[in-house]
Amino acid sequence: MRALQPKQPLSIWQSLRFRNWRIIVRITVLLLGVSLLTALTVTVFITQSAAQSLTQQMRQRLDSMAFGSARVLQDDDEFTLKSIIALQAQSLDEFLNQDASDYADALLETIYNTYPAIQDIYITDADGIIIAALDERRVGEQPNTPHIQRALQGELSTTKPYLTADSTFTHALAAIPLKYQADILGVLVFNYRLNIFDFLLRDTLLIQQGEGSVRTLRDARLYAVNEEGLVLFDSDKDRAWLHSVLGAPSEAVAAKYSAEGALGMICTAENWDGSQDCPPDQLTPRTTFQTLPAMQPILDLTRQVFAKPERGSFRYCRPDDLNKAPATDECNGTWYLVGYAPMQNKLTGETWFVVIAEVPESAVLEAVTEQRVSGFTIAAFVLPLAFLVAVLMARTIARPIRRLSAVAAEVERGQPLNEPIIAHVARRGDELGDLSRIFGNMVRALNARREELQTIYNIGTTISGSLDLNETLNYVVTSLRQVIPYDWAEISFYDAHRQQIIAQVAADHDSVEPADPQPINAMQGYLSYLLTQGSGVCVADIATFKGAVWQSGRQWDRLQPRAYLGVPLKAKDKIIGVIEMISGRVNGLSTDHLRVLESVAVQAAVALQNAQEVQVREAKLRQEIQELRIEIDEAKKTKQVAAITESEYFQHLQSRISDLRKRTKKPTDESDSARPTDATAAEKSETDGT
Repeated sequence: MRALQPKQPLSIWQSLRFRNWRIIVRITVLLLGVSLLTALTVTVFITQSAAQSLTQQMRQRLDSMAFGSARVLQDDDEFTLKSIIALQAQSLDEFLNQDASDYADALLETIYNTYPAIQDIYITDADGIIIAALDERRVGEQPNTPHIQRALQGELSTTKPYLTADSTFTHALAAIPLKYQADILGVLVFNYRLNIFDFLLRDTLLIQQGEGSVRTLRDARLYAVNEEGLVLFDSDKDRAWLHSVLGAPSEAVAAKYSAEGALGMICTAENWDGSQDCPPDQLTPRTTFQTLPAMQPILDLTRQVFAKPERGSFRYCRPDDLNKAPATDECNGTWYLVGYAPMQNKLTGETWFVVIAEVPESAVLEAVTEQRVSGFTIAAFVLPLAFLVAVLMARTIARPIRRLSAVAAEVERGQPLNEPIIAHVARRGDELGDLSRIFGNMVRALNARREELQTIYNIGTTISGSLDLNETLNYVVTSLRQVIPYDWAEISFYDAHRQQIIAQVAADHDSVEPADPQPINAMQGYLSYLLTQGSGVCVADIATFKGAVWQSGRQWDRLQPRAYLGVPLKAKDKIIGVIEMISGRVNGLSTDHLRVLESVAVQAAVALQNAQEVQVREAKLRQEIQELRIEIDEAKKTKQVAAITESEYFQHLQSRISDLRKRTKKPTDESDSARPTDATAAEKSETDGT
């Protein structure tokens, strides 16, 4: 084992390094630094994040405002057109049943009186010739305009909003085909002004200001721009941008709106807001063609929306002087947040103009500025309190850490775990209490693991040197008691040919018991599952295990098993037996016990196989020795007989016996025959005496 290194003293410069400070000093400095950094973060970064968030929210709100305004304008225009279509459709029968000109005059009067926004209206026949008009001088004319031609083809046609030389308002022209079944009877053409659009934009803005922050939206503005950059409608009460062109117009646009009457009339009446007609004597032609070069980004945006009608928002810099071109590198004016949405005629799907909702970004950031000032003020009061909290927290954290460090140092020196200190710190409900509990459990687990490894090592060392099978079996099953709390354990050998296991040794929790020699079918119950899987099995609760059916009839049944643990004994990838354990408690055996048992089983399988082989060799050797002993006895007897028969005395005796036998072959009478017999008996007696 490597020797423990003593703590080296620090030099002055090393002690000044932050990582070498005492933990109480480090925590105090860190907490104070965090408090100060928090104050700065609140005033700078968090307010910056808040500014971005508010800016994004305002952009989304402006987007919704522009989209909502466009929907309101669409709905108003759709309502007007559908109402007129419905009105003329109701009177279509009269148009068919009486003189067309009489009907046309009556229809024109009805529509004109019903809708004050209508400035001019007339009806043509199927050839496009005017048959009725408010201005009777136009009767008989044949205006060959594209929208009338489309209406004669059965298609509702409208023109985009435009200005007229005799009005202060923006107008639109609609041509409605007069149909009866599949026949086109004529066209209803009317010119109506869109003066209500200005009021709708103003009302939308007022509603938005009422729902949100008046301060944020006080400088908000809603206006509508056509494809050429002309401002058609404006929520600003001064109407300063009305009928002005944004950005740098093309030569064609400049020539168009520089022509006489192209920009309509201006009402010079005091406090006139457009809610009613301007007095005729207060009307003055608008002759000045006003451009706003600083609004070029809005013009570019408008053209993009006309090319691809989509809603959205963006941010742009507007110079303070609207007659200056916008800067391309840096902002020398004011940043504006803009939301936009196309206004489309619902009946034709044609984009008329783009509704723009904008507000200065500074209005949104005023709240952030106030929040930044509040942050500095709060930080000034919080910093002293943070110092006290830092000191108390540092002491609260450092003291139990010092105690745990002392306990760890004792464990490092080989002393037992100081349980009282661990228990005292573990009573805390914070992370240090968790750390203490974890540290204590870790040391206990390491000690237990060390004992397990020591036990496994002792078992492996002992059985590797043992060649006696019974001794090896008994030692394995008894040694496992130290690390596995089983109530019964068995080690059995597996007969693969007969598919049976035969118990070799059994043990309860404190003694070795005689093993039941009765063979058990290995293809049933947990044994089948264990041998089929070829790996260890841990069943914490036999009642809930679904892998196999519990098999009764075992020696341990009287203990009422509740948990099961088993591992196969493998030697050279061949299962030679099993080790099985049971517990009378649910969860009495765990996967940790399985891990230990598998470690032991690897060594035990080899040792048991070696012991088996030694046992077989010993039995064979004993048989060979027995057979050899028999052969040795026979050889000894043969040698002894040879020694006797080869002796001089035996040769002499054999010669005498031969002579006697020759004599007995010549008996002459009964007496003679008795003599040799007597002589023979005498020789035999002499031989026995010898």
